[in-house]
Amino acid sequence: MDIVHQAGIKNLPDTATKGYAFGEGIPGWVMENRNTVILPDISQEQYLQVDNWAKAMDLRSYAAVPVLARGQTIGIIALYSLVPNYFQDSNVLIVQIAAQLYGLTHASLLGQE
Repeated sequence: MDIVHQAGIKNLPDTATKGYAFGEGIPGWVMENRNTVILPDISQEQYLQVDNWAKAMDLRSYAAVPVLARGQTIGIIALYSLVPNYFQDSNVLIVQIAAQLYGLTHASLLGQE
């Protein structure tokens, strides 16, 4: 999965669009463990591997949702916010539903090949 959409954030650096390997950083953990992660304030986290470009842009909240197709993780939907504590279970639920729909669509397209 190699789709990147940069809605609302201008001049995002090229490194923001690069993928992660399984187990690499938080995105890799999400892919490997198939669990959603919500970080309320990444500026306060000392032990997390936060991308330098995210720190430089003063991004505060982070959420990542895995995208699954046919039992395999094919990517994640990662979200950043300039507002601390922005992502809550209720608004991440919408992203989880979108990830499920994308995974189902991707799986059905694979079945047609």
